[in-house]
Amino acid sequence: MKIHYKLTILFAVFAFSGFAANVWKLTSPDDKLELKLENVRDEQTKKSKLYYSVQLRNETEYVQVVELSRLGLTRNDQQFEENLQYLTSNTEYKSDHYILTAGRKLENSNEYNQMIISFKNPSSKIIQLELRAYNNGIAFRYVFPEKSVKTVIVKNEATEFNLPDQGN
Repeated sequence: MKIHYKLTILFAVFAFSGFAANVWKLTSPDDKLELKLENVRDEQTKKSKLYYSVQLRNETEYVQVVELSRLGLTRNDQQFEENLQYLTSNTEYKSDHYILTAGRKLENSNEYNQMIISFKNPSSKIIQLELRAYNNGIAFRYVFPEKSVKTVIVKNEATEFNLPDQGN
């Protein structure tokens, strides 16, 4: 009886983790900012799209700083807006130290958590999202790891920044 119970729980965990693979979270080193990335499938169109949101933690709860906002782009040769399939992800803490030649503060440092998530589009071309969560902000960029001498042009960028209404 105990073995059956453990197997049921193990199966439930694996079943849930398959769903959870469509949501990724990255927090700042001080755990006050959370960047959430979601691959959301529209059941009517049967297409999936990437969205992100940002929350700031105060003493008691998370406050929405950036509401659910689209990510993606289309180049002249490929689209990276819909039906991206997850490949891999890697998360690590980074600390950069650098010295400026001029300015008030010459010695500086940056501490952040970074996540690189790789997706492939329906044509099997790869795009990476490089996400960073600092103690005082977030950053992301699109990276195309393929090596090519061919010039490509970004024709459309679906990236949005949906800020909450004033008062929320």
